[in-house]
Amino acid sequence: MHIDDEPDIREVVRLSLGLDPELSVRSCASGAEALEAIREWPPDLVLLDDVMPHMNGPATLAKLRLNRDTAAIPVVFITASAEIREPRYFKALGAAGVLTKPFDADALVATVRKHLRPKPTALEVMKKQFLKQAEAYASELAGCAKALATGADHADVLVHLRQIANRLFDSEGAFAYRLIGADAMALDEALTEERSDAEIQSAIDTLVTRISSAFGADADSRSEPTIPTMISG
Repeated sequence: MHIDDEPDIREVVRLSLGLDPELSVRSCASGAEALEAIREWPPDLVLLDDVMPHMNGPATLAKLRLNRDTAAIPVVFITASAEIREPRYFKALGAAGVLTKPFDADALVATVRKHLRPKPTALEVMKKQFLKQAEAYASELAGCAKALATGADHADVLVHLRQIANRLFDSEGAFAYRLIGADAMALDEALTEERSDAEIQSAIDTLVTRISSAFGADADSRSEPTIPTMISG
């Protein structure tokens, strides 16, 4: 995604990146427009202008950083300034790189290629989906624990708990989250053996904590200091 308030610059970048048949480009005339468009068109890289009305490049970058879905997108600033301090300034903001104007098409394509992250493998995509589903199950488990504590209908709650435990146990092996599977099995055993509510609560807490730890560790492994590319006018 390229963000620049100058139509001529947007056209130059579009034509330049169009020389690479594997790249697709979407242009936005402002930071606000880009933040809206990115919801339905998440890019692998953002090219962002530095000087724009209403919301400049650094402000747009800050907004991207605050959003969990866009925080790790690589960002490269393209600036017309030739001052020596500029690369250090932009990198201090978290930019992955800086390209100085004027630039030629080959230099732009090379810069974009350099900072593009590799596409996730099918297994990585499935792993991420599993973690998102596991996080949703963690919320359901917490709800079940609360229901047990408040004396809700045990039969329905216990059936739902067993369903969640079995689903987690059945799918964890494919993604190497064996500790989640072990804790899910432990919960299922507590339910099967009709242990006390306190023991079931403890098994639920352990499983929820394990899911949260796995989700956090996976997020940390992906949170490299990469930022949306920015083009400065």
